Formats: sequence, C-alpha cells, structure tokens
Amino acid sequence: MVFSSDIKFQLLPDHVDDMHYKYVYHDVQVCIIKDRAPDMDKIKECTRNDASVIVKLEPENPYDNEAIAIYSANNIHLGYLYKNSLKDMAYDHLTKGYPIKSKIVEFNGDDIYIDIAFYVPDSEIVLNKEESFALLSRSKEMQETLEDIEEGDQVRLICDYDRDYIRWLFAKNGYDVGYAPKKYYDLLDRINSYCIQYHAEISEVIEAENGRISVKIVLKYY
Repeated sequence: MVFSSDIKFQLLPDHVDDMHYKYVYHDVQVCIIKDRAPDMDKIKECTRNDASVIVKLEPENPYDNEAIAIYSANNIHLGYLYKNSLKDMAYDHLTKGYPIKSKIVEFNGDDIYIDIAFYVPDSEIVLNKEESFALLSRSKEMQETLEDIEEGDQVRLICDYDRDYIRWLFAKNGYDVGYAPKKYYDLLDRINSYCIQYHAEISEVIEAENGRISVKIVLKYY
C-alpha cells in the first residue's frame, strides 16, 4: 500500500464531546460500490488538507437499512463499511448517539483505507494497569521538542518502522518525544495490535547540568 506523507500526522482526537476513544481500528478498507466510485483525484486533493471522513447511518438505503456510509471531509461519498462485526459495532455505536471519528490513511490503486475510532463516556473506561518509564530522547529534533514539554502533557504511541526492526516511540502533536525502552516493546505491540485503550502522559521533566532534557511517562491501560 502507498502511504501518503501528507496525511501521516493528521491524528484522530483523544476526546470528542467529553467522550474518550475506547476502540481504534487501523487500515480498514472502504467498500466502494463500482457504479458509485468516487473521483480519486478529488479525494486525494482534499485529503492533503483534511484527511478526516464522516461516518454516518444511512437508514434510507434500500439494500441495508443498517448501512454505514463513509464520506470525505468535502462531502464526497466514498463507500461503506463492509458487512462484518465492525460495521455492526458502528451501527450500535451511532444509534446510541456516541461519536465516531475516522480518517483516510492509505490509498492503494482505487482502494481507500481508513482508521476509525469509537468514543464513549469516560465512565465506561477503566484504566486499571499502569507502567512508568523514562523515554530515550537522544536526537536533536527530540531535544528541541522537549524544550516545550511540561508535566501532564499527553503523548501518543507511534510505531517506527525500519527495514530490519520496529521501535516504539511516543509523540506530542506529531513531534517525536522519545523511544520507549526495549523491555516494554512486547506490551506496546499488544496495545497497538489489539487496539487496547491507553492513556500516556509526561510525569516528570528532568534537565541535566549539560542542558540535555529527559522525561518520564506514566502509561495507563486495560
């Protein structure tokens, strides 16, 4: 699949209408109806500025009154969620009045892939496991980011792919903060692979005598 660098850092929000995301599903293929295929050039042009998509009920659909339609940010109909458990989950979620946020993440020929997040009231989320560790922030770019970091800032888990290995790092607003120690890689892989709800924030900012900055984070998860 071809990943668009223009949409790499257009992240889904942590909160929507006082609700927190509970489930996030990655690289979900949109079901595109052949005789209703969207203009891909227009979609890609729109996506450079706004990769978000609209996920909504379509009760008037003559083939499936529980259909879940997908629209681009500029209101172009892209397609539907495939008929599977994710589609059923989206239908139940939207009928409850809970928000769903989604964004385009990849184009592969005429196929479109999205990330999709489901939000619930905070009362439905219990983060009962916790880890605390220091991040490795050796690069110049990371040190520059850390100059504006404060205790309590939220950070997001990011998978850093390389040819021979995968590393896990945390970022704030799309800017890398630091890498997690290797001993936590199995845990972070499970959190990412199984869409486990987590909350990560800066717990301590330490500035050494030589001016280098390091941070510790607290990671809470199911």
